[in-house]
Amino acid sequence: MHARWTLPTQCSQVQDVIDDIQHLLAASPAEIAALGNLLLAVREGLVNAVRHGCGGYSALAVTMQVTATAAGGITVRLPDPGRGFDPAAVPDPTLPEGRGRPHGRGLFMRHLTDSVDYVFPASGGTLLTLTAKPANAAPARTRESHCPPPPVNATT
Repeated sequence: MHARWTLPTQCSQVQDVIDDIQHLLAASPAEIAALGNLLLAVREGLVNAVRHGCGGYSALAVTMQVTATAAGGITVRLPDPGRGFDPAAVPDPTLPEGRGRPHGRGLFMRHLTDSVDYVFPASGGTLLTLTAKPANAAPARTRESHCPPPPVNATT
């Protein structure tokens, strides 16, 4: 399964795309254990691409691709034409220094999917790739290299 959506720079259309993806995945052989988490991560990625990547310029658009992998997982590729950013410079939204900030919560995506990868092409923009393993895959999670995992509570 492979599908593509192109969104104008309007956040109002994000929910329509999320609904389309949910219906498409429900009809596909892909079995994602945490489908709700994946959809939330896709929503965050789309909103960020529209707001920050396109900056509200109506002449720009965001094109997203969703692909079912041969193993039954899902890969979402979401490029945007923006200036890019440094994920390591954004405080983790789950830590005290990241809470209450008006921006940066989109990086919570790394807690919702099996992997998050940011690529910043020399030609500009940002390519976000989200990966969700199939339900029967090993539970080990990987994190993208720009954002460290949250600290482990050593008092347990």
